[in-house]
Amino acid sequence: MLRKYKIREMLKNTKEYLISSRESNLRLSVAVSVGVFSGVIPIWGFQTILTIILSFVFRLNKIITITASNFSQPPVTPFIILGSFLLGGLFLNTDTVMFINTSNTNYELIKSNFLQYVLGSIVLAILLAVLSGITTYYFLHLFRGNKNDKI
Repeated sequence: MLRKYKIREMLKNTKEYLISSRESNLRLSVAVSVGVFSGVIPIWGFQTILTIILSFVFRLNKIITITASNFSQPPVTPFIILGSFLLGGLFLNTDTVMFINTSNTNYELIKSNFLQYVLGSIVLAILLAVLSGITTYYFLHLFRGNKNDKI
């Protein structure tokens, strides 16, 4: 119950922060895109550091970027891993069904498919970043109207 309340409170605060921000809709949506991108790419343990560096380099809203990078928390992580693996299989033209149906996954199987996962996760990060940016821009435009859309 307490955890559910904290998540609702965090989402409410983030929504209020987005709507009341002085930054343009485009700039905020780019901040969300960069956060989602750096949250999905497979640099485990360094995602927040990359997010902070990118937000400084591109002069983006640090709070929004870091919040968006937390997209890949444990409830979503299995879907990100599976999606990454399947997308990598499409690009490398490999058999992904064998890996998914294997009940005794071992180190050798994971090691032999690591490139497929990494390639797929980079593609998934780009796709989710673009999708989240477009979605954020749409909703900001809907709720805030035409804010000064300069980058």
